[in-house]
This record gives sequence, C-alpha cells and structure tokens, in this order.
Amino acid sequence: GNGLNWFRNQSTGEIKWYDQTGDFSSAQTYETWEDLGVNLIYFDGSSLTMYKEDKTSKSFPAVSGELEEGKTKPENQLEQGGPIPEGSHYKVDPKDIQKWSSLSTWQQIISIIRRGEWPGGVMSWGHYRVPIQPKNEKRGNRTGNYFIHGGWFPGSGGCIDLWKYNSLFFKEFRIYNKILPLVVKYKK
Repeated sequence: GNGLNWFRNQSTGEIKWYDQTGDFSSAQTYETWEDLGVNLIYFDGSSLTMYKEDKTSKSFPAVSGELEEGKTKPENQLEQGGPIPEGSHYKVDPKDIQKWSSLSTWQQIISIIRRGEWPGGVMSWGHYRVPIQPKNEKRGNRTGNYFIHGGWFPGSGGCIDLWKYNSLFFKEFRIYNKILPLVVKYKK
C-alpha cells in the first residue's frame, strides 16, 4: 500500500485518514493511534459509519441491543439481549445482502407470527439485512447470529439496527460493493 489508512485515536476515539509513514512524528504518537485499514465500517453505539479509501465517510444513526432511553447500553454487551460485543473481528459482505422482496409469499406471511426466515417481517428487520460474519472463519459460520438491519423502531436483540436509515445504508453498501471489516467500539 501507499501508507494511507484510517486511524483511530485510542484515547479520544477520533478517526482520521493518515499517512502512517509521514504523519506520525514519533513512535509515541503512533502508539496512540490504532490502524483501522483502508476501508471499514465502524459502529460506536450511536452511529454506523462507512469509511472509504477515497477519504470519504458516511454515517447513519444506529443502535444495538435492548435500549435504555433510546440509547445502546455497552455495559450489557455480554448479556442476552445486549448489544453486539466490541471487537474488530467482524466483516460484512455485500454479496450476502438479503432482501425482503426476495422471500417467498409463504415466508412473508409466516413472518407475521414471528416464524420463518424473517421473524417479525419488515417491522423487525427492514427491507434489507446482511449477516455479520467473523473475519477469519469460513463463510457461513456466524458469531452470535448478528445482522445489520432496519425495522420500524430502534432496538434489537444484539444486531446493529439502522431502523429508518436501513435503505440509505444499504444503497451505499451495495454501490461500494466490497467486503468490509466491521469494527465495534463503544464511546466511553
């Protein structure tokens, strides 16, 4: 590569595009910044941001888990119904996007009684969803069966929920069309 990547300041949480060979004045400065790579999706508990190699980023309001006063509760990340656990061991692949409109009529009907492939239907999932995969395992194995999805109301059983911003995010994700690492790091 050319040394240009997205970096996260480990004390402030700030994310910037840096040249790792020229923008860091000392090893100490470099140690404060975590190299996130060229392309990624970053979830901080209140927004899902897509960072791209053209130095642009786009954010969408998002939450995870059962909410308290409309907000993600990071302290519950290891509990049932809590938000997705922090880590940089996830990835999402646009080839795995699932569409409500692709389901059979039968699957759409039984979703109403919280059965089938999309229990709760569009109300719970939105019109699109994508499974969150572990970065270093074979395709098909999921960590916790998490998704990025939408729905009528914010809040989920641990997935990243974009609720009404679902279609906007998936439009961008489909256009970009690259497997992206997903980093989950909650604001302090």
